[in-house]
Amino acid sequence: MDIVIEDSLISTFGWEVSLLKAVMVYHYGYDAPIRLFELEKQAEKYHITTADIPKIINTLSSNGLVRVEDSPFGMILVVPNQQLHLSSETLRFLRHRGIELATVKALKVSYLEETMPGNRSEMDFIRFALDHGIEKQRASTVSWNPSNQVISMLTQKGISKEFVLHSVLEFLSRYDPKKGGGDIEKNFVTFMIKNWERQIKPLSRYWLPSSKDNQYLQSIGLTQTQVLIFALEFRLKMVETGKCASDWSAEFIDFVMKTADLSISA
Repeated sequence: MDIVIEDSLISTFGWEVSLLKAVMVYHYGYDAPIRLFELEKQAEKYHITTADIPKIINTLSSNGLVRVEDSPFGMILVVPNQQLHLSSETLRFLRHRGIELATVKALKVSYLEETMPGNRSEMDFIRFALDHGIEKQRASTVSWNPSNQVISMLTQKGISKEFVLHSVLEFLSRYDPKKGGGDIEKNFVTFMIKNWERQIKPLSRYWLPSSKDNQYLQSIGLTQTQVLIFALEFRLKMVETGKCASDWSAEFIDFVMKTADLSISA
């Protein structure tokens, strides 16, 4: 593996800062403790003077590119892995909000290009995806909408108009004209009926969020007590309204995000 110096860091922080971070990653890797005196020895090989290292470390640390910790052996440095990992719960939440996986992947590329490593977080990406996802998805999707006749026929079968319109993007992302025989409206009607049948499921009055949902919400800033309070509010509201859904876990995450107004710190 060759030493890799990030162009974005050079343009922002200069050559020496970018070089020292590259040296740390090359010799020690991510999330590994680095003793300061060892780093100084390595830095000398790349003509970085010892006197400049504290100032460089301060720049890296203040921008979240390096973490400084105390240990029994003195001060150690750690380069956190800044690759953005998206959990399955985040992908499911975004899918529930109408953003398909292919669009999430494209949004991730844009997000990484537009943000500095020290400012990235899963929660910040969720905000970014919600702001740009549907617009980006529509730009890359075939322009088609069901006719008023099809919408009327589906509503007569008891399917809400809101649910029909919300499902168009999902249908288009899965529709294959070769397999569907070319009749897009007929395929859409079949798709909607199956989707609606899966949708019919009321929430149990004994429902509680899964351990995965609990852990996920705690990982983005909520306490266990806050999760429980949100869960009780959600259950009461859903049972009272009689709403039906196919994925109550995604509905709950959606409810928390809206209720918390996306102000949870990552």
